[in-house]
Amino acid sequence: MEYATKKHGKSHHGYKFTVSVDRKHKFIRTWVPDTACVHDSQHLEAALDEWNTSAEIYADKGYVGADREERLREQGYRPQIQRKAKPGKALSTKKHGKSHHGYKFTVSVDRKHKFIRTWVPDTACVHDSQHLEAALDEWNTSAEIYADKGYVGADREERLREQGYRPQIQRKAKPGKALSACQERRNRRIAKVRARVEHVFAAIDTACVHDSQHLEAALDEWNTSAEIYADKGYVGADREERLREQGYRPQIQRKAKPGKALSACQERRNRRIAKVRARVEHVFAAIHQWGGKQIRTIGQARANFAMGMMVLVYNMRRLAFLGA
Repeated sequence: MEYATKKHGKSHHGYKFTVSVDRKHKFIRTWVPDTACVHDSQHLEAALDEWNTSAEIYADKGYVGADREERLREQGYRPQIQRKAKPGKALSTKKHGKSHHGYKFTVSVDRKHKFIRTWVPDTACVHDSQHLEAALDEWNTSAEIYADKGYVGADREERLREQGYRPQIQRKAKPGKALSACQERRNRRIAKVRARVEHVFAAIDTACVHDSQHLEAALDEWNTSAEIYADKGYVGADREERLREQGYRPQIQRKAKPGKALSACQERRNRRIAKVRARVEHVFAAIHQWGGKQIRTIGQARANFAMGMMVLVYNMRRLAFLGA
């Protein structure tokens, strides 16, 4: 009779076999057949080759087990089995299609002054909503709790009301049923208050600082050209005014306002600026081939060094290309 099992979300039917492979020459020394539903780790001892002169056994995380390793040591083997992450170790999760690894924390933020009142650390795979009750501050004089759609739940709201809180949690649309106009207005009202929390995370997360905040710092005083080409993200009347006072001629693309499209003249201007700005994108395209401009290091100093080396290497390669 055939059996089936699931691995990485896919079903596997029939039979399979576990093997013991020679480390040096990659010969299959022994093999143990069985049905697909039996895990390979169940055949570790059976797959051992008594004629093998090496006492080391290399295996992946699926074979981990204190009892198994103890038995192998008693038989004279030296098990080299990969370790599996335990609860509390850095794990990963997916959000908006992107993988996030490591740790994170959930915070309770003061509505008026934006102080972080409480914080709850955990691994990345645990949803923030699991820490709502733990993040509440008993010394908070306000009974209102503002949270996004991820925290919605009738049982949770009932418990909070029993504790004397007034939960203001955004509503989530059910499959095939849109939110009513009243619920949409309520969500917008809550979002205006919840924005205070996002301001806190914007200050904490250095990666979320927009490039436009560094425009003045990125200007080169030795540049003989006074023209500055930038995309729509840099638009701002105050910024352009400051640049003109410093003698620059800003060429910044125009952004359409909500409900109002750009004029034909503005569209042509944007295209003209985009042709020059493409030179910047060529630089980032080259850097992207090396792994991108986003750096994952411990500490800002290391990140600054890594990014500085990217700039230096790019200029050296460009210089060699122009001199060729």
